[in-house]
Amino acid sequence: MSKKRSGFHNDRKAYKYGYCFPNISNSTPFVCPSIELPQIATYDSNMNYWVLNKNTTILECQTLTISPNYSRLRIPDSLTLTNKGTIINLSIITVWESSGIINTGTIITNGGFIENYGNIFNDISGIITNINQGVILNIVNAYIFTSNITNKGIINNDGGGIINFSIINNDIGGFININNNGAIFNFSGNIFNRGTINNNSVFNNNNGAIITNTGGRIILENNSVFNNNNGAVIYNINSGYINTSLGIYNENGTLNNADGTSTCGLGTLIGTNSTGTDCPP
Repeated sequence: MSKKRSGFHNDRKAYKYGYCFPNISNSTPFVCPSIELPQIATYDSNMNYWVLNKNTTILECQTLTISPNYSRLRIPDSLTLTNKGTIINLSIITVWESSGIINTGTIITNGGFIENYGNIFNDISGIITNINQGVILNIVNAYIFTSNITNKGIINNDGGGIINFSIINNDIGGFININNNGAIFNFSGNIFNRGTINNNSVFNNNNGAIITNTGGRIILENNSVFNNNNGAVIYNINSGYINTSLGIYNENGTLNNADGTSTCGLGTLIGTNSTGTDCPP
């Protein structure tokens, strides 16, 4: 009669010869909870909008859709909406003074409207995409700190600040309007413009930042100021158009205007002179 081996002995033998047994556990698999606006906000019937209840985090696995059926989401004073997942905005989001959005996920404004009186922090992994006539309105003393924005709609910066450390892609059909003492600060970032940037205030391109104007339009209006300083570079290529004649252009960097003899086409420059003709690397 053969000797019976213990289960422990068999486990040791399996380990020795590299066999792998399934790990049987009583733990319950994670199920991503659904999320809808009424779960995180309360409807104010007098004002006809939804008010965020408390500091709220949207998980990486979650998608919050703000449909036109929800008239508006208001983030009130001192509260923060942290997005690690996806927000699809088809309606209106209002970020009130001293409140904010922290985005490490994706915010898609698809024909909707973001009205910012506070702060929007778009972190390194965060993406904000503004499409289908969507509007981002940045109001007096409000700030958008961005790492990645793609705009095919309208961004109105009215007295606020947009601070870019990474990428702003103003695509065909996109408009960025800088008004009422508002400013764009492009610090070591990249702005790719194939749409239109209208500057009625201040545009700062500094500290090695790069603007590539590929068939887009950059226009200075009404004594506005454009500073291209501290190693910053502008490439005006492939039918790009830059007109500084109505504003003040300060150059301490490099302005490359393609002259048609290279592979990056021809740029049009009105109101100032180029310092080079190089194409982007």
